[in-house]
Amino acid sequence: RHETTGACLTGQEICEDCRLTDINTIYTIHMTLCRKPFECPFLRKPTHPVLCQDAHRAWFLVRKHLEQEVWSQSVPTGGWNFHWTLGYCRSYRTRKYLPLDIPNLHVGANDSDRLKSWS
Repeated sequence: RHETTGACLTGQEICEDCRLTDINTIYTIHMTLCRKPFECPFLRKPTHPVLCQDAHRAWFLVRKHLEQEVWSQSVPTGGWNFHWTLGYCRSYRTRKYLPLDIPNLHVGANDSDRLKSWS
């Protein structure tokens, strides 16, 4: 709802609180409010919607599937905040994210700095 007028931001009569939406009914999500999963934010504060935790878990499940099923790589079996991060974050903060090990990636001299910024 609009802070001043109380009207639904969608223009509809009945407002849906999207923060309470079941993650299984969502097709796309913009992570601005929740922060990017690869930044390993700490999402256990009461101010963070549960939907953010669910969205991050879904994102890490996609990564796990890619590594395990497509690339036949081993995946983490434990770690920090494992239920939500599946072990891809060693702790909270960006530099604690485990970078992707992309098979057959040939890195040129000009690409190495850009790829380091992803990890």
